[in-house]
Amino acid sequence: MLISCSKNEESQFIKYSEIGDTQANDQVITKLDSTTAKSVSLALNTKHLELKIDSIIAIESNEFMDRFKHNDNQKSIILSNNDSIYFRFWTYQDSIDSFNAFFNLMDCFSENCNSIDLYSTNYESDEYNLLFHTESSLYWIQANRNQQINVWERFIKMEFDASEYKHIIEQKSKETINWFKQDIKSNTMELLNHNYGINK
Repeated sequence: MLISCSKNEESQFIKYSEIGDTQANDQVITKLDSTTAKSVSLALNTKHLELKIDSIIAIESNEFMDRFKHNDNQKSIILSNNDSIYFRFWTYQDSIDSFNAFFNLMDCFSENCNSIDLYSTNYESDEYNLLFHTESSLYWIQANRNQQINVWERFIKMEFDASEYKHIIEQKSKETINWFKQDIKSNTMELLNHNYGINK
């Protein structure tokens, strides 16, 4: 079990391998005990999330991203009949803290601490990863099955009042990363490495 850290701890880069990660799959969920997870009904408002949800488990143990200076965070596992989705977010005091956390995550992404260069498409994983980075927050979705990016973007916009994304990253299961750029006026996301728009 990890030792809890203060949210006001100074930001510093820490190797992922030093503290590990919680995977979003059923095998890991069965290992969680009452000190790290609890079933809750109101921890996450899923009204705008188009999923048939069986239950939500709130995760209380610390992980890599919790080590960086942030105002608040929430980590949940959303259980449905065919998947377990690990959803977490962190909020920051300002853009400096937000960008610092984002680039530290890119330096040490996922459990194997893979380094991902900005706009690189080299990273590949068996899991699905979706990351939204705003001026003052990070939202990270991991799942065994691929998700609908537009559903999650709409959910984040409605539930967390996120309006402008600095970076959007999607990595589908067993595929490489795609980077998106948001166009607020046309309400689209442009796939940067293929240069075309995707309507929401």
